[in-house]
Formats: sequence, C-alpha cells, structure tokens
Amino acid sequence: MEEQKRLAKLGGVCGILAVILFMAPIFLPISGLVPQTTQGFLATAGEQGKGPLFMAVYFSIAAVGVLGIVLMLGLYKLLNIEGSTIAATLGPLFGILGFLVLAEMIVVQGTVTVYMGELFNQAANSWEQQRLLTLFRGLRFVDLGLDLVWDIFITISMILMGYAMLRHRYFGKVLGSAGIVIGALLLFFNLWSAPVPPTPDLGPVAVLWVLAVSIQMLRTAKLLRADSNAP
Repeated sequence: MEEQKRLAKLGGVCGILAVILFMAPIFLPISGLVPQTTQGFLATAGEQGKGPLFMAVYFSIAAVGVLGIVLMLGLYKLLNIEGSTIAATLGPLFGILGFLVLAEMIVVQGTVTVYMGELFNQAANSWEQQRLLTLFRGLRFVDLGLDLVWDIFITISMILMGYAMLRHRYFGKVLGSAGIVIGALLLFFNLWSAPVPPTPDLGPVAVLWVLAVSIQMLRTAKLLRADSNAP
C-alpha cells in the first residue's frame, strides 16, 4: 500500500508538470523571439552559441515524455490496486510507449534543427542554402509520422484506461467515460486525416483530461493514506 501511495503522489505531480510544460509554448509570448520563416528559423538556430540554447528548449519540451512515463507508472499501480485487468495493464503500457515516442520525436527534431541551421549558415551560396531549406522541409514530414505514432499510442491508452476507470473506486464513470470518448474521437480524427494533423484539434481537451486524472491521483494518495491509518 505504501508503494501505491508514493507512486500515486509522484505520478500525479509529474502529470501536472507535464501538462504545464506541454501547454507553456501556447501561453508564453515566444513567437516574437524566433523568426517565423523557415529560413530565418534555421539561420537563428545555426548561429554560433545558439545550439545549446535551442537544445535546452527542446529538452524541456521532451521532458513531457519523461514525466508522462512516471504518470503512467503511477496509473498502472492505481488502476490495478483492486485486482489486475487487461485494460488497466495495457492502457498504461500503451501510454508509456507513446510518451517514449514523444520524447524521441522532440529530441530528434531539435538535433536536426540545430545541425541543419549550422550547415545553412556555412553554405557557400544561396543555391546551397535553398537546397538545405528543401531538405529541412522534407525532414519535417518525418516529424508528422512520429507525431501520428504518438497520437495512436496515447489515444489507445486513453480508451483502455478510461474503460478501466469506469468501475474503479478512485476514478469512476465521469473520468472513465471522458477518457473513452476523447480518446476515440482523437484516434478517429487522426487516422481519418493522416498524414495531415486533424482539424479540429482535440489535443487541448485530452490535456485537460490528463490534468483531471493527475489531480485525482493526488486526491487518491490522500485517501490511501487515510485508509492505511484507519483502525
């Protein structure tokens, strides 16, 4: 029981931190700090001394993947606390794989951007720069593929964990039903529009669900502590 309490609390905290990091680029005024054109972006990323700064930003975003894995481990323990089920086991497993893909995608994206930026600034002429721009834009399609893999794994995870939550004493029908519906809609829209990202984007709704689940995990940690202290 003590291990479940610690993992529930740690998982809940990591889930909230993951949500904050994931949503930070939307709310922070960073759009004016980086050129909006591909050429300007590459030139800035490749400037001397800017590489470590750019990679630090990418690493901070990739930390969402690391935090998400801890969140999933905590959910695995909680969802199976009253007995192991297939959905409660496979759901967090798919989530761990999804967050692993997310971290990989972000780190690779940052590495490619910095190196391509350096090559862009070292190009001998405008023709070579244009060739590098074309190559860089082509490599961005790899990001779309990895992003689709992330979406597939995380939405399947949401559906399975939502199902496991339906009759769970610490989560219940509201969180469970929301996870199933949001996950199913996200999966459908992503597969329907592949390889182009879907419209509308239900990602922020899924993030709110993760936030609600993380908060519930912290509440559950307190309930477990109270249950263990009960005579």
